[in-house]
Amino acid sequence: MPATDETDPPPRILLVDRNDDMRYFVETCLHSNGLATWSIDQARTGAEAVRSLHREHQLAVIGDVASGQEPLAASLRSMRALHNIRVLKLHCWSTPPDWCDAALRHPFSTSDFHRVLSTLSLH
Repeated sequence: MPATDETDPPPRILLVDRNDDMRYFVETCLHSNGLATWSIDQARTGAEAVRSLHREHQLAVIGDVASGQEPLAASLRSMRALHNIRVLKLHCWSTPPDWCDAALRHPFSTSDFHRVLSTLSLH
């Protein structure tokens, strides 16, 4: 959803991952997928992500988090219904959690990321 005119703020993405390198890689993937005009917020923990979700309406939540997973999952479950948040979960498990719209298992390539991101209808 691009901004409709110059006064609209850009759409927002919340990128959550405890690993700085992974956040940088995913941000680069987002920019190369045509989302360079979007505002990308970052969080390292589930607690930071929950605070950000309550401050801003996020159009996508992307990431992996070791601590604070349950409060983040609870917030996402309730906020997805209210605000139509799209969630892409980067994970290492065999089964993705029930609170995500799409999942991508580690390790993944840039093309894998773009393919899964395209299923979320973010543009």
